[in-house]
Amino acid sequence: MLHGTSLIFCGTIGTGKTHLAVAIAHEVMARGRQAVFVKTMRAIDAVKETYARAARKRKPR
Repeated sequence: MLHGTSLIFCGTIGTGKTHLAVAIAHEVMARGRQAVFVKTMRAIDAVKETYARAARKRKPR
């Protein structure tokens, strides 16, 4: 994979998305590269927090 490339797996529960993602991450790391595995809700929460932080900074005192 190229630096900065992302993979997103979509599908119904129990189809092996997590298993496949972790297996790919292990292979990437075995080749000396970095890999990050993030579940959807955690990624969404991180984005929401970014917006919340920005809103707090804009809020007049």
